[in-house]
Amino acid sequence: MLIFGRETGGLPAELHERYRDRFVTMPILSSRVRSLNLSTSVAIAVYEVLRQRRGDGER
Repeated sequence: MLIFGRETGGLPAELHERYRDRFVTMPILSSRVRSLNLSTSVAIAVYEVLRQRRGDGER
């Protein structure tokens, strides 16, 4: 399951406390980019989940 917070406020503190060991981050390698909007973040995460489930070598 993937859970995303609001662009303005993120996730509630309760979820941070409850699932702290399951959080992942998306590295931003460019110093010109401060953040990604929510729809972009969701697209990247869903793509990665599907890629991993499908397998690296399969197309």
